[in-house]
Amino acid sequence: MNYTKVQLKNKFNLLRALYREFKKLLEHTGFGWNSITKTVTAEKEVWEAYLQVTYFIRVFYKCNLKFFDVNSIYLQKCRGNPT
Repeated sequence: MNYTKVQLKNKFNLLRALYREFKKLLEHTGFGWNSITKTVTAEKEVWEAYLQVTYFIRVFYKCNLKFFDVNSIYLQKCRGNPT
């Protein structure tokens, strides 16, 4: 696979945006993290209320994030745009 610099920057920026939303989600009351199953935990009512406000978060609903630990360490260290 060959990616251009622009394609890689776009993918990185999307991943970074998803990570920011994910962190905000976990800071919101009623949400938690199951480190064994690598999933966000919350009651159905909490999800439904939050999804009405933030549709973008739907990607984390019933989703396994098996690489979260690795990505969180990497993205916390990144500042600005990748070069």
